[in-house]
Amino acid sequence: SLAAGPDGRMTAIWDNSLTGTMARREVFVNQYDGSAWQEAVRISDTSTVDRDHNRYTSIAMDAQSTIYAFYTLSVISGSDPRPRKVLLHKKAWLSKWTLPETAVLESDTISFMDISAVVDSAQVIHVTYRRDIKADTLGLDETAYTFSKDGGATWAPRLVVSRPKHDAGYATIGNRVRRAYGIDILLRESQDENVGDQSTTAVVYANIPYSFVTSV
Repeated sequence: SLAAGPDGRMTAIWDNSLTGTMARREVFVNQYDGSAWQEAVRISDTSTVDRDHNRYTSIAMDAQSTIYAFYTLSVISGSDPRPRKVLLHKKAWLSKWTLPETAVLESDTISFMDISAVVDSAQVIHVTYRRDIKADTLGLDETAYTFSKDGGATWAPRLVVSRPKHDAGYATIGNRVRRAYGIDILLRESQDENVGDQSTTAVVYANIPYSFVTSV
């Protein structure tokens, strides 16, 4: 994932395994200052929590070049009872990355997957992510949307933007959110109801009016 900021700055986020196995993936971030990329920095540490950070990441930057890195914390074994988490890790442009993470958006025993994030001109952070549907036996996922008006300290109640009974995922938020047009989201769903991982899929567009943000 790549995000652009002011003065030609950019930042990128990705996952990579330190051991060559999918069970030990870490999250890395790099910054572009307008002329060159800096050294990549690992912002997670699976060794201290005995966890896996999955491969789902997203990154955003605001007008002050504050970086917001999002990723998921999973478990190595399906029998592990600990909750999975959706995490935010943020820092100012010239600051160093430090552990632990800044905030936990959601924590549960269900799985969390792909994430998309963007910051608008009013400094509101918009995020979508995929999560298992609780009490579902068909393997269906849903796409949830939330936002933060205080730099990620608190988050609005989740709004499910995918259609009921459809297996949803791989949502992307439009990289420019404007009050006049709202929040644009594109996602993939199963073509038919109650089919998990269907080979025939549908591309679905959702729009959330900006009034949904201002009303909270």
